[in-house]
Amino acid sequence: MEKIPYIMLKKLIPFVLFALTAAVFSAVPAHAQATPLAAAKKESPWEAMFPDGLIKAGAKAESASKNHFKTMKGKFVGVYSSASWCMPCRKFTPELVKFYKKNKKDIEIVFRSGDKTEDAMIGYARKDKMKWLAVPFKKRCLSKGAAGIPHLVIYAPDGELFAELSGAGTKTFDALKKIPELMKEWRQENRK
Repeated sequence: MEKIPYIMLKKLIPFVLFALTAAVFSAVPAHAQATPLAAAKKESPWEAMFPDGLIKAGAKAESASKNHFKTMKGKFVGVYSSASWCMPCRKFTPELVKFYKKNKKDIEIVFRSGDKTEDAMIGYARKDKMKWLAVPFKKRCLSKGAAGIPHLVIYAPDGELFAELSGAGTKTFDALKKIPELMKEWRQENRK
């Protein structure tokens, strides 16, 4: 057996440790991961997530309000990262609109735009009939970031990370169809 030179071994150790750490953390189911929002001492974790308030999708940023947090109380909250220029987003958004219409008593969607202008964001929201809330253009959203779009992160009513969906393929659409049943199970398990 050939010996590995010390210099090469010294360079490999950080990569091996990184790979092992990544494997351990990726094995934790999304609904079991804690978020800083769950630790928020405020009445609603959503105030911490959206410090600049929210708007109705399709509205101007100056109409931002914190009154929208009342409509989110006791609901799951999905943060949808998307943009008008993204073709996979244009495929996923109509499916999310259908999902929302069927489940809006249990979940609120918050649109987080990746558009370059406020007009593009507003046009996209209106054209695609997004009847949910949105982060005002160029304002803060402290939700888990998206590596790519479309990306939907769903939080349980207590602020804990519940589910995460990415892309616009068959697996994502199938996973979206399972969310209502998973929300129902969560509510049964977390009755107080």
